[in-house]
Amino acid sequence: MTAVVSVIVPTFNGEAFIAEQLAALAEQNFEQPWEVILADNGSTDRTLAIVDGFRDRLKLRVVDASAVRGVAHARTAGAAAAEAPIVAYCDSDDVVAPGWLTALYERWIPGAVVAGSLEHDLLNERAQVKVRGRFQSQELALHMDFLPVAAGCNLLMEKEVLDGVGGWRIDLNHGEDAEFCWRLQLAGHPLLFAPEAVVHYRLRGNARAMLRQIYWYNEPYPKLYKEYRAVGARRRGPRKVAERYLWVLTRLPYLLLGRSRRTIWCVVAAQNAGRLAGSVRYRSLCL
Repeated sequence: MTAVVSVIVPTFNGEAFIAEQLAALAEQNFEQPWEVILADNGSTDRTLAIVDGFRDRLKLRVVDASAVRGVAHARTAGAAAAEAPIVAYCDSDDVVAPGWLTALYERWIPGAVVAGSLEHDLLNERAQVKVRGRFQSQELALHMDFLPVAAGCNLLMEKEVLDGVGGWRIDLNHGEDAEFCWRLQLAGHPLLFAPEAVVHYRLRGNARAMLRQIYWYNEPYPKLYKEYRAVGARRRGPRKVAERYLWVLTRLPYLLLGRSRRTIWCVVAAQNAGRLAGSVRYRSLCL
């Protein structure tokens, strides 16, 4: 029976967590025919061997998505192989909650894109969540005072909609989620929120990895501002920028006042550094 929904799971060297995600997918109660497409971005670990162990529990296919490194290409390659008219996305290091796919599908209307909520406490330490915050847990936030955005790890849409806007930008290794959501909405596709469609979101496991991620999340901001300022994207004003940099300078003692304060200082510094580097790289001032 032809699938109604294809769930795309991009992965790269995901052996540490992918079994948790596939087990959670195997427990979904979705009543329509559906499939899982594992879009492998060139894994060299035991990812594919672990995936093989779930073939008796899921309608599961693996596609080679190794031509271009990055999650955007993996998501694109996975969707290209989908047999269903509707595609949903989740990541291999997160865990979908029971009823996730049903909740996304029930909120969907033709032409719309549906985003679910992210839960942050199950898979992360309390200190990590305190520093990073619980983004996309209650609502979709505006990005750069422009349009709401959603993480690519919890989305559902028609494949026709995805193809109609040109798919994911494979030239963006970071910030591709925001750019994709903006492009969809500007093309007339509403971005809906289904809070009951829960994904347990996994933050980076150590401070260095987390700070590196924060840096790279902020580095594309100047590029996005440069491309979308004509239609409404906004950068921080001079006063806000000055406050952010002054905060880093005046809180330098935080580096000596324990792990918690040191981490907070490093997070803000990483955000500033990413935007500064992006401003130089893309020749677009957006601090």
